[in-house]
Amino acid sequence: MKVIKTENNQEKIYVQMQDMGHLNSTDMPIPASIYMKVFGNGVTIIDDSNRFSFVSFEDPKDIEFFKGLDFIIDYNEYKHLGLEEISKKGEEVSTAIHGIVTKYNAMSDDEKKKNANMIDAYNNLEYKIAAIAELYHIKQSGLDLEPFFDPKGNAKRKRR
Repeated sequence: MKVIKTENNQEKIYVQMQDMGHLNSTDMPIPASIYMKVFGNGVTIIDDSNRFSFVSFEDPKDIEFFKGLDFIIDYNEYKHLGLEEISKKGEEVSTAIHGIVTKYNAMSDDEKKKNANMIDAYNNLEYKIAAIAELYHIKQSGLDLEPFFDPKGNAKRKRR
């Protein structure tokens, strides 16, 4: 999840470590400034102890990079949505996944090799739908999303 805020007249973006781990698992090039901040100190382990922690970025180029990553859920876009609206967003992603699978499965082996980026698109959409499902379950339990996230620190409460 990413949280975009303006603090002291400066835009900042906070990104959860689990999103950084997913990003690092893709073939997508990560700007050096982002990579060094998160992974530049040797081995970075992302597990249940830190996956909901946030990393902050202030550089406008870094902020624009994260804004362009649609597969990382934008907290501000979801925090006021009801269950039906969150479900609809999940259905939209599911439809996109189905479209990729249908198109990819209809391709010849040569076409599949030429369109390997479709696998990345599929994986990113699968990641996004899992995040939407997590938000849905939090909302379904009757809890507000706000108490779960403290972008300047860690998740305030452990999530499932």
